[in-house]
Amino acid sequence: MKNRLEVARDLLKDDGVIFVQCDDNEQAYLKVLMDEIFGRENSQVTLYVQVRFSNKTLNEDNDYQKLMEHIFVYSKDQYKPNKDKVEYSYNAFCYEIEELSEGKVEIIGDRKVVIFKPDEYVIKKIQPKVTALKATWATGSLVNQGGSAAEFLHLYLKDRKEIDGLGVLYKVIGMGTKGDGLGYRYITGPKRETAVNGQFYTGVPLEKKNGDVEEKEIPIANILFDQDIYENNFLDFKDSFGNCRTQGSVNFNSGKKPEQLLKRIIEISTQKGDIILDYHLGSGTTCAVAHKMGRRWIGIEQMDYIEDITKERLKKVIEGEQGGISKAVNWQGGGSFVYFELKKYNQDFLDKIMTANSKGELDDVYNEMAKNAFLKFWFDKNEFEKDENFRSLDLDQRKELLIGILDENQLYLNHADMRDSRYHVTDEEMALTDLFYGVNND
Repeated sequence: MKNRLEVARDLLKDDGVIFVQCDDNEQAYLKVLMDEIFGRENSQVTLYVQVRFSNKTLNEDNDYQKLMEHIFVYSKDQYKPNKDKVEYSYNAFCYEIEELSEGKVEIIGDRKVVIFKPDEYVIKKIQPKVTALKATWATGSLVNQGGSAAEFLHLYLKDRKEIDGLGVLYKVIGMGTKGDGLGYRYITGPKRETAVNGQFYTGVPLEKKNGDVEEKEIPIANILFDQDIYENNFLDFKDSFGNCRTQGSVNFNSGKKPEQLLKRIIEISTQKGDIILDYHLGSGTTCAVAHKMGRRWIGIEQMDYIEDITKERLKKVIEGEQGGISKAVNWQGGGSFVYFELKKYNQDFLDKIMTANSKGELDDVYNEMAKNAFLKFWFDKNEFEKDENFRSLDLDQRKELLIGILDENQLYLNHADMRDSRYHVTDEEMALTDLFYGVNND
């Protein structure tokens, strides 16, 4: 994972982002590894997704049932997620405040504040309208927002009960000049001796008063839902995980993700036309969803099933298959993709080791490896060939040892090495490779 994540980091654009999903067994170690590679400061969030039903366990002897998996999200410094948008509502703007006197003016916290006693003002609840006010309790994270009414209340007003009394209304001048343009904030002081909290009143934001903005952004929940936010319909993914085995008209029994989950991730993090890379492609879910959502994509897989499963699934996507998210995004088919197989190098030696049926065949493979393969940096050919213990190993043990000395980072031939005559790359293969990379050798 370390090598692959380092390559992924180098491939990320400055506004790029990576999502890595993991179950509970290894998540702590993966998080530390990703902190090391991407930088702890570049951790966006840890997302949680429910992948199993709580009431459908087949092993009731387990002490714990693990329903959730983790998705670690890391980015570079220019990444901004696509936050969810909901229709803007004026329903909360349903208060009017009437001043019955001029109040008492004081300077509090370097601000001019008008203080109204309980009989010097009236707060009325009215039908919602664009000129009304919204009441918000000054608690929680609001208190830590610098320059906010909530911060001002907790810094300067909550302890003035003995000075001003209970049930006081404060009008803080010079606050709220940008958001709603009022130029002041009404803040209520505590109404009981034991109370410390109050409310502040804000107007409709300026851009929404003019009717120019009909939506507002809301934060992305760190528990992922498959959601139609306008219909207020929140669905977790356990149903999708339970039913995704045959999505794309291909069977894939281990590690397959539902298209609905990938749709949610892609809509959070990308725009149409962006490039999405999945270098653990598996059954092809990521690329299938990216294609249906108008993104460009690259998928990488080294298992042989890519021929019969992954490639065939993506061909069905182009033909317009209607599984997964197709109806949700009105997918009608179309587009194309290019399929390449990398030129094997150490992988050829690995294949020969695995298919060898005798020690004699393995000896032949080793002799070829010693001349041409990329071997581990610590491997000492002279010492190895003098080692009599190797001769006493059975066939499977010999295979394991020979596999162990191959450099797994050189399973396939690098582009820079393809013109080296040792690797027997044909002119046709070189021409196709140059075309793919956009290299002009004229």
